[in-house]
Amino acid sequence: MGVSRIPIDLAYRLYCNAYKRSICQRIFHVIPIVMAASLAKLAFLRHRFKMVNAGTLLDIVKNRPAYKPLITVSNHYSCLDDIILFGQVLPYEVLFDADRLRWTLAAVDICFVNSLYSAFFASGKGIPVWRRVRDPETGDILLPGLGVCQPSMEFCLELLNAGQWIHSFSQGRVILPHERNNETSIRLRWGIGRLLAEASVDPIVLPIWHCGIDEMSPCEEPYVRRTLTRLFGPPLSVTVLVGSPFEVGYLARKSGRTGASLYTCLTASVQHALYQLKPTAEAEHAKHKASLELSY
Repeated sequence: MGVSRIPIDLAYRLYCNAYKRSICQRIFHVIPIVMAASLAKLAFLRHRFKMVNAGTLLDIVKNRPAYKPLITVSNHYSCLDDIILFGQVLPYEVLFDADRLRWTLAAVDICFVNSLYSAFFASGKGIPVWRRVRDPETGDILLPGLGVCQPSMEFCLELLNAGQWIHSFSQGRVILPHERNNETSIRLRWGIGRLLAEASVDPIVLPIWHCGIDEMSPCEEPYVRRTLTRLFGPPLSVTVLVGSPFEVGYLARKSGRTGASLYTCLTASVQHALYQLKPTAEAEHAKHKASLELSY
């Protein structure tokens, strides 16, 4: 299925009335997510996982008011970031609760290109999004994307207005190792700014930075073989730093901006909070790796 043949209202077709789902729809989400999370938890019986400030994330996920939406945003280093990150840290009481599980933005050109992929990512609460894709070498636009007002973003707003949790990899693509020295110059996609500007209730924003997931699952072909080799190879470490939660409603009101100008402003505030975590997370990860090496 080519991207051009995928209906742009796919999110609505997949998840009609997603925040008023039937028991069957909830089971459709819970079973594959619990299975994937269990595999992540099994992997870390062999490998090491450390999350700094995990209590902050868990408290917000479990105890925020039902009307209060949550947006988590993180760096993007591997295709398995989401599964490993949330599969390992979330307890089963959350994983078995379809309403509390996160939704996540997923690129149509990768995650919904055929029926098998579509079924897998839909079962994992992936929201198909049309992003702009550029050639990494020439900068030429390969896919134009549908912008911040595409139907999938409208769907995200409906979820937020129902108090749901959405996770966003707002860098818009996997950031490869050779790009990371200048990573903080990569601007976040400002779809997140639109969600923050137009949600009916100010969402809680929680930035998260992780290190080491790409060592377990590198973005190098052949993907499956390399991932399995790492998973069954020497123990590896993954380190996650959870930042401080914040809201941006006051900033929107104070700025006096509207439309694209406001979206850009709010995106910049999220970008600052996210990239501020990078040096601390990398320092924690270096210590985590050193302790692993000393124990073997």
